[in-house]
Parts: sequence; C-alpha cells; structure tokens
Amino acid sequence: MDELVKVLIIDDEDFVIEGLQRHIAWENLGMQVVGTASDGKDGVVQTLRLKPDCIITDISMPNMDGISMIEHLYKMGLRPYTLIYTGYNDFEYAQRALIYGVSDYILKPALPEEFEQSLGIICKKIRGEWKNIEELQRLRQNFEESKQLLFKPFLEELFTGRIITHEQFARKDMFFGSNLVDREYVVIAIHLDCNQEQFSNLDIEQQFYVMYRIIHFVQSLFPGLTYSTGFQANTAFFLCANDIQSIQLQEMVGLCTRILNYCNSIDDLNLLVRIGISDIVVTYEEIHVAYLQAKQCIRESEDNEVLQYAHCCDDADSPIISWGFDKDQLIDAMLLGNVELATQLTDKFFLYLSKLPPPRDVYLTPMIAELVSSIMVFLVQHGIESDLDAFELVSQRFSTIQEAHKRVTEFVNSSIAAIQKRELGKNYQIINRIVSYTKEHLEEGITLSRIADIMQFTPNYLSTLFTKSMGISYSQYLAKIRIQRAKELLDSGKYKVYEVGYMIGFKNPEYFTKVFKEYVGTTPSSYIKPQ
Repeated sequence: MDELVKVLIIDDEDFVIEGLQRHIAWENLGMQVVGTASDGKDGVVQTLRLKPDCIITDISMPNMDGISMIEHLYKMGLRPYTLIYTGYNDFEYAQRALIYGVSDYILKPALPEEFEQSLGIICKKIRGEWKNIEELQRLRQNFEESKQLLFKPFLEELFTGRIITHEQFARKDMFFGSNLVDREYVVIAIHLDCNQEQFSNLDIEQQFYVMYRIIHFVQSLFPGLTYSTGFQANTAFFLCANDIQSIQLQEMVGLCTRILNYCNSIDDLNLLVRIGISDIVVTYEEIHVAYLQAKQCIRESEDNEVLQYAHCCDDADSPIISWGFDKDQLIDAMLLGNVELATQLTDKFFLYLSKLPPPRDVYLTPMIAELVSSIMVFLVQHGIESDLDAFELVSQRFSTIQEAHKRVTEFVNSSIAAIQKRELGKNYQIINRIVSYTKEHLEEGITLSRIADIMQFTPNYLSTLFTKSMGISYSQYLAKIRIQRAKELLDSGKYKVYEVGYMIGFKNPEYFTKVFKEYVGTTPSSYIKPQ
C-alpha cells in the first residue's frame, strides 16, 4: 500500500473539524488526518511536531490567524501544501495567500465533493513530488555507485604513473573524496598462489569470497586511509595513506605479518601468500615508484613471506623500470594543440627509456617505433598528411637517447602543426558562418548564445574560437559592425536617428546614442552631415 498523505486540520470551531473528519473520504483519497489545532499558534506547534504534507486551515482564528500562520511557517522554511477553508470572501486575503503558495481557497460551507476534488489535486501533486524525490535519490545513489566504479581507474592511474600534473591529481581526489592530497604513502602487494588444490577446488563464488575477506581484513587493519584495486591475476595492491611522518615501516611489517597469518588461517585452505611492502613516498608522482617496488617485492619473495623493498635485493637503489606508456594521452594532447602537455608527455616517455638498463638499443628502437606508428595511424585516420620522413624514426638506430628524444619531439610538434592547420580550416568555416549570420540578422537582438544554438555549439566554445580567430570578442565585433552600418544609414540621409537604431538592433535610442558616441566620438545627431 502506498504511503498515506498526512493532513493537519486547523480551525477554531470544533464542528468544522469534526465535519471534515467525518464527511471526507480520506481513505479513498490516500490521505490521513494526523492531528488538529484550534488556532494559528497551535497550528505552528503541531506542524513542527507532526510534519504534515497538507494543511487545511481557517483564516479568522484567535491568537494567530491562518494567513499569519502560513507566513510564519513559510519564513521557517516549512512549505506544506495548504488549503484555506474560510467564510471570508476577501480578495486581500486571497492575494496574501497566493504569495505563500496556498494551493486552494474554499468558501464555507462547501460540499464534500468540492473538498475532495481539491484535495485530490493536492494529493496528486504531493505524490508526484515524492516520486521525483525517489527518482533523484535513486539517481544520486547510482551516481555514487558509479563514482566508486570510476575510483578504481583513478587508483590504477596513480599506480601506473598516468596522472601528469598535481592539478589533475587534486581535482580527481576532490571528486572522489578520497582525501589523498598532502599525505605520505606506502603500497602493499598481496599475492595468492591460487593453484593449490584446496583453493582451486572451490567454486568461483567461494574463491571471490575468500579474496573479498582478505581485502576487507587489510582495509580494517591499516591505520589511515587504505584503497585497493582488488585482486587481478591473483595479486591485490593497496595504497595506504596517512598524515606526514605518521607511517612507520616497522609497524607496516608487523601488520603485514598479521595479514599473512590471517590468510593462512582462512578455512584451512593452506593458502600460500606473498606480501610486498614499498618504501614510504611523499608525493603523488612517487606512488607509481612505490607500486613498482611492491611489485618487485612479490617477484623476489618466497611463499608465506613478507618482504620490504629495502631488503628485497642487493641493490635497493637500482632504478625501477616502467614498461607502460599512455599513448592515447599524448595523442589527446596533440589533438587539443596543447604543445606544453605533449612535450611533458614526450619527456616522460624518454625518462622511462633513460632508466632502462644497457644495452638500450635492444628496446629503444622498438618502443619509439610503437609510439610513432600509433601517432601516424591516428593522423591517417583523421585525414591528416604525415611527414614521410617520420618513417626514419621507426627504422633508424640512434647513437644516443638524446638524439632520439630530439627527433621524436620534432615529429610530435610537426604533427601538432598539421592538426592545427586542419583545425584552422574548420574554424575558418565556423567564423564565416557567424559573420554571415550576424550581417544578415543585424536588426534582430543577436546574441552569441542564439547563434550557438543554431550552429549546435556551446556559447563558450564559439566565444573562445571567435576571439582567438578575430582578435576581438564577439560583442566588440557586433558593436563595431552595427556602428559601421549605422554610419552608412545616417550618411544616406533617409532615416531619423531612432529609425537607424532600430534597423541595426538597438531598441533603446539612448543606448544606441551612448554606444555610437563611444565608437565614433560624437552623437548620431551631430554626426549627420548637412544635406
């Protein structure tokens, strides 16, 4: 059964309240009288206590009249639907009632059918609002769930070093409410040997449940904030973040030992577990390094061992190599003409290459070939001619990584120039359409928003594009072309000043005179040449 709409009746005459309670088919309407009051002051009290959806009230009552009560509730932020039932047929009362959103105004006496018709309309509106609120709550819940789904890629971006700027990191951190900015970080890796007989004999749901229990235990155990991407390829990575100088590696080792013992004790499965602990890092860029350290610890450790990075190899200071690079991010920067970001990404690519152990020639040429060929495929797909000399980049062996860096940077910049040349051609067509439309509709109240709707662009995009292409804002251009046309019309001697203003889109003669004087240095009347 649907929830009943709650009704509060306020009247200083008991027989009116009793009559309404007795003769209105409340149940059929889906409504319920939850309380009554004998004057406006008591009505405020009962409204605060009962929180009715609808109020039926008289106007003339002792202590506080009905309109004053509604006004008082309105100022308190309480806006129940209100139906006035009164013997006062006074326009002033009705007018005041409308100000505070009164739903209906019924004169005494009234038939139950008249009352029920009005209450039916009110009830329908209330239920419609309930439905909208439920839908908004559902959308909000879906949105929050979607945010959680999107948080995993954000964490993976941190682990793989794909977030380029601190601004990107801070913006995403704020969106997810993860509170990771200005912390220190440790990455923990947990690897399960899932080939053991007891574990592999479990059905897939039970296996996932075991992994879920481990993740839940880890997140409940570590101090501060702990986030995980979940188990992938039998390994889960955890990002642990806490206040600066709050993380102690020795404490982390102790906690990870507890995790190891917990995993060993799950349902007598005799799980074989490896746990790796990175060094403490204090910047978001280093989260990627910590991730690689934890990953290396997993490779170096043995079954049922907790290994901290400082002890996982003889040369703990040896560089951690990343073999991943987000080519799409570089291509996006090129498409947007963002030379600075494209340069940063190219530099980052070669920073990765510079950390590779010798002999670099083994993988330098193949990796550059992969990057350059991806860019060239993109250019071809978008109908952009590419520099054929770029093929040399994918076949030539460079004597130094610095030379390779220089040549690839030159290729990226020339590709951006080719993209921009194509974009300029498209932009020229757009600007031409704006100019043509403006000249053809000069007498109308033209706005860039209106033109944007017609051309199916955003006003902000057109405004930026117009200013960048023309060197002045659209509003400045519109005023300039209007004044040029005004001078032509005034020079003809055929029109009066106010007529010229109307003909070029100025509906206010005073404003036309003001703008004309700003651009010409004199008023339209003074400008008119003697005939």
